[in-house]
Amino acid sequence: MDIGSSNLHTVHAVEMALLKESEMVCKNPLCDVRFLQTGMTISPKRFCCDNCKQQASIIKRAAALLLPLGKERAWEIILESMTKAVVEVVEVVDEVPQAMRKEI
Repeated sequence: MDIGSSNLHTVHAVEMALLKESEMVCKNPLCDVRFLQTGMTISPKRFCCDNCKQQASIIKRAAALLLPLGKERAWEIILESMTKAVVEVVEVVDEVPQAMRKEI
């Protein structure tokens, strides 16, 4: 065994000892749930649930698409998307029969 592989084994042993049964914070930037580490020490669990994992992936992919466009253009796209989403919700609500709506 050469010195390089010996050092690597030591590094992995230290990392595994630190991660076992430790409390983690979900890596989704929109979530702050804490959970006990239950994944394998070589690939620890990073998200509290599948939904958070999916959201983090979407954020990462959207950032990769928007970042090269610059801050101003990225915000234009985000705000335009939000406006379209609100319009779609309003259209759906308008289709709900009056009898089904709660009166305030």
